Amino acid sequence: MKKIKLLVAVLVLLMVFTAFTGCEDSGGGGEGLSAREIIAKSAEAMNEVDNYKAIMDMDMEMTAGGQTIGMKMNADMDAFLDPLKIKMSMEMYESATGATMDVDTYIIFEDGNIVTYMLMYGMWVKQTQPFSEELLSQLSQTQYSQMFLDTRKDAEIVAEESVNGIACWKINVTIDAAAMLAIVESMQGGQDLAPGVITDDMLGEIGDMDAALWISKDNYYQIKVNMDVTDAMAPLMEDMGVDLVRMAMSMTTFGFGAATDFDLPEGAENATEMDL
Repeated sequence: MKKIKLLVAVLVLLMVFTAFTGCEDSGGGGEGLSAREIIAKSAEAMNEVDNYKAIMDMDMEMTAGGQTIGMKMNADMDAFLDPLKIKMSMEMYESATGATMDVDTYIIFEDGNIVTYMLMYGMWVKQTQPFSEELLSQLSQTQYSQMFLDTRKDAEIVAEESVNGIACWKINVTIDAAAMLAIVESMQGGQDLAPGVITDDMLGEIGDMDAALWISKDNYYQIKVNMDVTDAMAPLMEDMGVDLVRMAMSMTTFGFGAATDFDLPEGAENATEMDL
């Protein structure tokens, strides 16, 4: 059960980091546009997107109880934003045992809460987080992204590259992860992201986070994001009794407006509420 709780906490944090990476600030210049201007245009463009597909990869290595654990995750995602519902089909590989595990995750807005349903080890579990419909609506608005500018440390256009045949600006950003998570908690009415696992003191120890963001030069869609959260997460994981060696993730977004619709599977409604 402890492993399941740790996995849920990590997934919650990665989802938050991914959701808000595109809201950072200033720097460089490309075809007359600064990094800030490109990201602002990207926020406007992405605000018009109702749904999309994505592929996510995560690579994590940590030591706990004298045992080194390496974990890799690959996930296919279909996301709908109004109303919010996300499906992730994940395959996880643990290097210490060679074991693989399939995890189906559904994130759905229900009755003023964001509910995360997970099917793992053959059983359904869920976590419920308060999140008002008003705040959920605000989150999707372009002007709301200005609030997240307060979490930036730096941003710079470093290259022009092609991702899946799409010409993009590559922008490196440094994010104040603790400030970003504090903002998310404020939108949840002060509720913790992972009650009982991540405390306020631990949250304050989260460091800066480096990310690379690829934005389409054609339509300003956010195409790809790479994040190395090792330094940011190490202090928090240490407080959980884990020595974090490496934690990095990548998400490539495509199929804008072409996500595959889905319903919550039978049996999920009987999921056990997970008290983190």
